Amino acid sequence: MTYMIERWRVTAILVSLLLLAELACVGTLRAQLSEDEVDFEYMAKITVEKGNKQALWNLAMEYYKNPLEWTYIKEMNKIPNEKTVSIGTVIYIPVKDAKKIVKKADVEIEKMNATEKALRDEIAELKAQLKRAEADGKKCEAERRKLARSLRTCESRVKELTKALEECQASVKKKDATIAELQAMLENVKKALDKLKAESDLMAQESEMRAAAQRKKSADIESMEAQLRRCRRQVDELEAERNRLRAEIARCEEAARKKPVEPVRKKKADEKSMAAAIAIMLIGSIMWIASD
Repeated sequence: MTYMIERWRVTAILVSLLLLAELACVGTLRAQLSEDEVDFEYMAKITVEKGNKQALWNLAMEYYKNPLEWTYIKEMNKIPNEKTVSIGTVIYIPVKDAKKIVKKADVEIEKMNATEKALRDEIAELKAQLKRAEADGKKCEAERRKLARSLRTCESRVKELTKALEECQASVKKKDATIAELQAMLENVKKALDKLKAESDLMAQESEMRAAAQRKKSADIESMEAQLRRCRRQVDELEAERNRLRAEIARCEEAARKKPVEPVRKKKADEKSMAAAIAIMLIGSIMWIASD
């Protein structure tokens, strides 16, 4: 018992010494700047609380996202101790470099928001796919059940058909003679069909020959009609030439009646008359050919 009392007494003495040491630190480490002495823009005013032994490190991490910036805070606040800051010390967080860090943090946050949105969209798509897959699974299950029912129906039908087949086989054994007779009749029918097929082939060949002859005749008629049209055009041209020559002859005769014709002009008139006669003969020949 005495040992326990002595042990508690030593512990109490050690705790008292530690408290006195901490109070000594609090009394000696105060910030060198008051609010009137701050000559820079600051974004926050922080008072160090008990238990925060790494105040500068934590503040740099919180406001600058970089714990190594604690030296900048120490220099701007003119803090003498580099390791610990006493409780109750007022620290001003400068704004100079914080804007860049905050801007960078905003960019990172925007990227993270975009990534989060993409992940949410992907998750939504995956959920939609899962929903569709579940719907397809339900459809497949319904189809499977339907097929199972159909399979049972088919099995029942197969049993019925098997029984009917056995009965048919029994009947077939009793009617072999009838089957042989039917086979003979079938052979006769096949022979008759072959004969009809041969006759049909002959009729088809005859029909094809008639069609070919008809096509040839039509082609000949078309050729003759084309030749006739050409002859008619030539006849029309000759008739026009004949009418022109007749008009020329009539004009020449009229001129001859009005004044005497010189020997040279008479010879020319005879030549024209001869040409007209030849043209008339050609026209008559062509008309005779065309009439045939």
